[in-house]
Amino acid sequence: MCLSNLKQIGLALEMYAQDHDSVLPYHIITMGTSSSYLTYLGSLEPYARNGGIFQCPSRKDLTWDGPTDTTVSYAYNRDLNGIYRDLPADPSRVLAVMDGVQVSCSYSGGDTFRDVDGTEYTVDPNDGSSPNRVIFARHSGGGNGLFLDGHCKWLKPERVREHLLVSR
Repeated sequence: MCLSNLKQIGLALEMYAQDHDSVLPYHIITMGTSSSYLTYLGSLEPYARNGGIFQCPSRKDLTWDGPTDTTVSYAYNRDLNGIYRDLPADPSRVLAVMDGVQVSCSYSGGDTFRDVDGTEYTVDPNDGSSPNRVIFARHSGGGNGLFLDGHCKWLKPERVREHLLVSR
């Protein structure tokens, strides 16, 4: 079911890009001059029509509460923020969305992630340079990922890093 959710998110991501001149959404954007914001899933919501796909079934403690909710089951690859969808040389090698939980968001880099066992991370537990680049081993020792070309697959956590950088 998680892979199916990611596949549906991938279709929504593709429709979003088609409607926005092939530009991908930002993981989070501020709305006007206030402190309100819109998450990437909020940007995709009109294309999904089912908020249930934004929740991994293994994360029953999380529910998606709408376009500004950052407590979601799937993390977005921020290297894709606002770039053209066809910019990566090989979209089949670039992870777009993956199992991971962003439970808070700070523009100063204070993101926090929580794994299924409740462990909190303020840095990437996969030893990366950005805390958004996380995939949790919640599915048989690995995690599910959606690639920019639309395919989804299960990955071991140590294999995620090689699929995050957007080569141009």
